[in-house]
Amino acid sequence: SVTEFLFLIGNFAIFLKITLADDFVCYYIVHSDGYNCHMENTFTKNAEITTVNGTHRRTKTNSLVDVIFIPSSSETEFLPLGACKFFNNLIEYESYGVNVLEISRQVFTGCETLNLLLIQNAKFSTIPEDSFEDLPNLTILEIGKTKLSYLPQLIFANNQMLIKIDLKENQLAVIN
Repeated sequence: SVTEFLFLIGNFAIFLKITLADDFVCYYIVHSDGYNCHMENTFTKNAEITTVNGTHRRTKTNSLVDVIFIPSSSETEFLPLGACKFFNNLIEYESYGVNVLEISRQVFTGCETLNLLLIQNAKFSTIPEDSFEDLPNLTILEIGKTKLSYLPQLIFANNQMLIKIDLKENQLAVIN
């Protein structure tokens, strides 16, 4: 659950929001690029999104969320499972500056509508061959500033729509 505190100290007001582990909180934002869910949680390994706390904007609902954004302020080492099942119209999944240790197919299960995947400043060095198998509509993949050193030969076998792969600032020695 989310616990909120407001402290008045002299002429200053201090607002504190505490999110307890295993609660998923979205800060819903309407952007020119869509309806976004900013998640600043710290996810445990294999944590799955089944409910989300947050206040939707006006007449918006979970089915209208098309972008999930996990900023560096989340300080997590894992990406949550089930994001695309919960937000079933996701077209973008973005993670910037998050210390993600691994990615797997389970993170992207149910993400058939996803066309943009951005992961920047993560700590993983390998990606399992089947990680992007459930992303048939993926058109843009950007994985940069990670410790990625190897890509499996058939990693993009099911991604026939890919038009851009950006792997800047990784440690790739060989790409099959």
